[in-house]
Amino acid sequence: MKTLFMNNKIFTLYFTLLFCVQGAVAQTSVSDSIFFNDQSAAIAANARIDYRGKFISVSLSKKEKSQIDFSRISHFKKADGRYYEQIPVNGLPELLVLFIRGKFSLLYQEKENLFYVQVNDSLKVISNEYVKLALPVIFGQQKMDAFFLETNVSPNYSIKYLKKLVTFVNGEEGGEQVVYEKSLGEFKTSFYIGPYVAFGLNMTSFDLQTLGQVGGTATPENYFRTEYYKNYTLPVGLQFAVELTRNFKIEVNSYATRNKLKNFSMDNVGSYFVMNVPSYTLFKKFDTILSAKNYSYNAWNFDFALHYSFARNSQTKVRPYVMAGPNVAFMSRTEITLSAKFNNSENSVSTIQRWYKSDNDDLMVALSLGGGVHYNLSKHFILNVFAKYQQGVYPKIHMAQKLLGEQNDTPVPSNNFGAFGSRFEHRYYLYSRMMVVGTSLLYKF
Repeated sequence: MKTLFMNNKIFTLYFTLLFCVQGAVAQTSVSDSIFFNDQSAAIAANARIDYRGKFISVSLSKKEKSQIDFSRISHFKKADGRYYEQIPVNGLPELLVLFIRGKFSLLYQEKENLFYVQVNDSLKVISNEYVKLALPVIFGQQKMDAFFLETNVSPNYSIKYLKKLVTFVNGEEGGEQVVYEKSLGEFKTSFYIGPYVAFGLNMTSFDLQTLGQVGGTATPENYFRTEYYKNYTLPVGLQFAVELTRNFKIEVNSYATRNKLKNFSMDNVGSYFVMNVPSYTLFKKFDTILSAKNYSYNAWNFDFALHYSFARNSQTKVRPYVMAGPNVAFMSRTEITLSAKFNNSENSVSTIQRWYKSDNDDLMVALSLGGGVHYNLSKHFILNVFAKYQQGVYPKIHMAQKLLGEQNDTPVPSNNFGAFGSRFEHRYYLYSRMMVVGTSLLYKF
């Protein structure tokens, strides 16, 4: 109950933070700027590029929206500093991201993921397939050889290489150039961090040794698999992410879970010796077969995942993605209740219960698959909603039982019940299947 109360407080804090961020974004958002060919006054408003329709959608107010064709625009500057120029491509107006302006200007078409070099009003395309053929044609073989001698880097299709190459060539030509660093931002490695909250449905099963092998040497055929037991968890922690490219991201989740198997109940899990009984009649009233219930464990989890985003350009606010990766969990504390029956009479049975814990550290390895959606609230804040399936195993758990307490409802003293020995004291396997839905609020550095 205490854990649930704390998690509820964390959930409340998380969503309060989310609403505050949304309010702050609404109040402090900076407008984009649109400049026209006819030198008319620029428009400052929230704008979105529609590459398919070849227009910019402008929100002039909550109810009023307008569409401005690419052909009317001279250049466009986003609030985050990215700079676009309107340049005809194959006879049609396009908005290209401007990285470097000089004798050789470097531009980028977001929709098609193509780089361009503009030389004397002539636009040259650079594609990934033909980059090694295109560059000598654009810059000349002599310039390419000189650049290779200075950097020892072979041609490749990346913003890092092309930026260095264009900067080098412009320097060799002796002309001035302007580098638009803010436009290069989407190609730089970005880091994210934020709170992580989720809801999980867990299914847990065990591989336990047969009674004949308890304490002996166990082989695979000496184990038997139990049914799956259900429980719910509220994972709470932190999410970290590194955006390698527009489409690929590495994510790490670190969170704690408390797993208590609600419907866990198992008979014939062990036995004990009857101690110091004065008569055989009394001895026969002891049922030496143990039952188990209330299995629970705490774990600290680290989930690693590689994301692939389906966003085609940096203008996309809603970015669906798929993810997959390994998971590691450290079991920090295990608790279980063992009980034995005492036959008071033919129709009356009483029990003795003992609670045990183990602080041994055990390691789980798992694999998860899932997907989700990133929603860009602003330049720095991203709302992440996801769902994933995770399956793993804690191999060869050794539960070194320590007695926490007992409740004796039988009419005989507790010392008549010897030490409880169960299958869970020996090496066993715990299998976990988990379906998780959750959210995180990420801050982009």
